[in-house]
Amino acid sequence: RQAGAAIQNARSFAAQTAQATQLRAINKISRAFATIRDPYSLMNEAVRLIREHFGYSVVTIFTTLPEDDRLALKTQAGLEHGDDLLGMTLRIGEQGIVGHAAAILQPVLSNDVLTDPHYMRTAHTEHIRSEIAVPLLRESVLLGVLDIESPQLNAFSQDDLDVLTTVADQLAVALENADLFVQERKRRTELALILEASQAANSSLVLDDVIQHVAEGIADAIGLPSCVIYLYDEEGDRLLPSAFVAREGSLLDTA
Repeated sequence: RQAGAAIQNARSFAAQTAQATQLRAINKISRAFATIRDPYSLMNEAVRLIREHFGYSVVTIFTTLPEDDRLALKTQAGLEHGDDLLGMTLRIGEQGIVGHAAAILQPVLSNDVLTDPHYMRTAHTEHIRSEIAVPLLRESVLLGVLDIESPQLNAFSQDDLDVLTTVADQLAVALENADLFVQERKRRTELALILEASQAANSSLVLDDVIQHVAEGIADAIGLPSCVIYLYDEEGDRLLPSAFVAREGSLLDTA
């Protein structure tokens, strides 16, 4: 009886220690997420921290493509030559455990991927035997999928799924905030450049100078290398190119 009680106490202590370690790791990760404002940097740091703190073999993040029903691999940690896969896309609901998780908007745990009908093998993942895919959701809107892989059979437990779901929720919030920050910064930059162009245009009464300032301001605000302003010629009932910007990367034939 004493031995049984000791074993039970030791198991309970080990479980509590593991839970405390997981909570500390989640806390560190969430604090790191809150400090990064660039979405790509955030995802890179996320896969690194998740792999480091939880000891997972392979961690990847896919994001949705707004113009298509696909997911694109944005970053990874743990795959040898895995950077060669960056940009690879999966069709939602049709390709891979990741695509399946994205389609049903629910986490998927597969502890034997070779028997999973949704699993899609690649040359880079032939050694993988277990996988967890957790959708990144904000108010039921799919932002992407956090995917964890292991070369071991039965590598994951319900605890792993619960922890990764918590981390995925925090990552989704951080990604949304980072995207909003980038959009707001872009909007402010555009407004500042438009104001600058307006001030420059109003500083001259010479038409050629005014429209040239406007062309440059529009190119700056939009962030494109080309801009042409045409003025209407009433006598010829036509548009004439009267000012242009053609910077590096422009395909505009200025001749």
